[in-house]
Amino acid sequence: MQFNNRNLLDGSLGQNADPFNIQAGAGSGPDNQISLNIVESASTQSLGISNSDISTAQGALQAMDDFEQASQTLTAARGRVGAVGNRLVSTANSLNIQIENLTRSESGLADTDLAGEVTILQQGLLRFETSIRSLVSQLQNEQSRSRLLDFTI
Repeated sequence: MQFNNRNLLDGSLGQNADPFNIQAGAGSGPDNQISLNIVESASTQSLGISNSDISTAQGALQAMDDFEQASQTLTAARGRVGAVGNRLVSTANSLNIQIENLTRSESGLADTDLAGEVTILQQGLLRFETSIRSLVSQLQNEQSRSRLLDFTI
């Protein structure tokens, strides 16, 4: 299997000095990247079982130990691949939710009647201005009355 002209499952990524990461989020930190350099070579030579000799009892016993070690190595590699697979699925689900939320927000903004909202805002400002003028007029009338009633002895 290849991605971006690089073999993913033949063990060459694990031996490559350059990390091979997939960007899986909006941020640039390691929490938003998934490393694919997890699978080491799974050849009989790298697993230490290429020279196993089961023609003798001693060789068979040694081969059993080697096969057990190889099995543990493969199980650990499968666990790492499974963990990365789960993280990729989780990231894909999270990104799908983000896309859905952004689409919903965009739709809400597109559906807003800006002309109607501006009209409502202007009406509210006009009411506010009218209220302020009315209060100013009322205060001026009260001040005029208090001057007329002001008796000095």
